[in-house]
Amino acid sequence: MLHCFAGGTDAKAPKAGVIPGKNGELYGTTKLGGSTGEGIGTVFQMTPPSSPGGKMDRTSPVQLPIGLPTAGYYPVTPLVMNQGGTLFGTTCCGGPVVYGVVFQLTPPASPNGSWSETVLWGFLGGADGGSPYTGLTFGQGGRLDGTTTGTGVSPYVATVFEVTP
Repeated sequence: MLHCFAGGTDAKAPKAGVIPGKNGELYGTTKLGGSTGEGIGTVFQMTPPSSPGGKMDRTSPVQLPIGLPTAGYYPVTPLVMNQGGTLFGTTCCGGPVVYGVVFQLTPPASPNGSWSETVLWGFLGGADGGSPYTGLTFGQGGRLDGTTTGTGVSPYVATVFEVTP
């Protein structure tokens, strides 16, 4: 076992898989937990052990909500990473009108620096869609493609979207 999420500030409820980083680390999301106790989700990083057979260390590059004041929360989809190590993902809730966001996490410039958080898009419902419960893929020119489950606003049940970082 690499890590057992204990809840509270350690986070809980990982809903998506992990993706590999450039130096053997793993990245993923949890729907709940974080710095505020039960919280509203984290993006976590598992760092390889410093000695053979050791445990991986878990850190949270970012505690949600991200990108205040248009915060996203409950990240339940897998992350994607570009060649530069920047992470992209979605939240199913939060944002300008609670329909979720597409976010970007840029790695720190120095080893002990902080990750930079950016909300790339906040879903507005209706024709714009909302509540993305599937992961992102990279499209042409580095754009991010995905789908939403919809907002229940007839006649728009769901959307296919693209966001250019």
